[in-house]
Amino acid sequence: MGYDLDPAVPLERGWTALAAELGARTTEDKVAWRGGARFVERLARMAGPVAAGAWAVRADAGYLISGGLGGLGLALAEWLAERGARHVLLLGRSAPSSAARETLASLERRGVAVRIAAVDVADEAGLRRELDAWRRAGGPAVRGVVHAAGVWRDLPMAQMSPEDLSAVLAPKVAGTLALERCVGADLDFFLSCSSLSAVLPAHGQANYAAGNAFLDAHAQWRRAHGRPALSINWGPWSGIGFGASEHGRRAHERLESFGLRRIAPAPALAALGALLARGGAQATVVTVDWALLARVDAPLARTALLTEVAGGLVAPTASAEPLAGLGQRVVSAAPAEQETMVRDGVAEIIARVFRRPVSELRRDEPLPNLGLDSLMAVEIKNRIRAELGLDVPLARFLEGSTADGLADFTAAAWTEGAASRAAGGGAATAATEEFTV
Repeated sequence: MGYDLDPAVPLERGWTALAAELGARTTEDKVAWRGGARFVERLARMAGPVAAGAWAVRADAGYLISGGLGGLGLALAEWLAERGARHVLLLGRSAPSSAARETLASLERRGVAVRIAAVDVADEAGLRRELDAWRRAGGPAVRGVVHAAGVWRDLPMAQMSPEDLSAVLAPKVAGTLALERCVGADLDFFLSCSSLSAVLPAHGQANYAAGNAFLDAHAQWRRAHGRPALSINWGPWSGIGFGASEHGRRAHERLESFGLRRIAPAPALAALGALLARGGAQATVVTVDWALLARVDAPLARTALLTEVAGGLVAPTASAEPLAGLGQRVVSAAPAEQETMVRDGVAEIIARVFRRPVSELRRDEPLPNLGLDSLMAVEIKNRIRAELGLDVPLARFLEGSTADGLADFTAAAWTEGAASRAAGGGAATAATEEFTV
């Protein structure tokens, strides 16, 4: 939970408000006080679409893209060229791939002057050198920035080292500050490619969520100082960048099992044009199957943040969901058979997530050794909750549990909750843990 006290209010009064908040029965997990008013966080749908064609760039200006040699950066370079850009500076830490070279050649055939700068955007001195070289080569003044640089090191917080944190924060935080100081004063736009993880942080992405939250805060800061800025919390893109890698495809398939759909580049770029034409500091672009999310991860769909966009798909209370599939079969079985059915059912769930027959699942091997990652852990957790009405702590998955160990834990939790179910208390709960960090 996060509480932001008003710095203009004496600390004693702030503590009083905080104590009252902690003692209240509320589902809010982020609260801020300003000027005696209490503010909470909500996602809200944008009203009144804006035509994407209403936004364009200038042929006599320069446009800088960090992460410019990655799939997303190159797609944005092409999109800027379609909008009229003729001078583009692409920042990247490594040499362009063969696919990137094809895109660069295509841009040049279309009359776009492209300069590649082998520099880490977090290296402010190196960035200044490249900008000086750009100007000496006759490049026009940079009038637009697209900050698309980023790296991933997904780990549970307990396993995250200082290096894992700093490596992910560097392009998002140090890179943003370097761009602000080097070119931020006189721009037509400053576009930051943030992530949905800053809005709905996924397990294992605390570092990535924090870095993207900085992009969002920077955009708000620029707007407050009269400077143009837009930070977009992108959902998963399909076919380019991370989404084009094998790991990315697997990760996005699991996100889709929660209802978070992939966005094709064309509609994503159309949304980008509309948002730049509209103005504003921050927006989220994601395709969500709310009904599926409500079925698979009802606690997430019930969060106060999603109240306005999720509508009435789930009850605002934590009432128990009806048991589905496996749970219904277990309830109908004789009490002596139920624990065995739960154990076998959990093994089946794990095998489905690993996409292999249960007969091939090494049930005595620690799940991380079998290739379990944080998204797979969340998928197993959510399937157990949907089928059996049991919440198993994510730590059970990520700290060396085997399939048999997880099955035993779940079966014991089922047995412990039998009296509650018999008395009409609903599904048992082993532990409550949201799909957040």
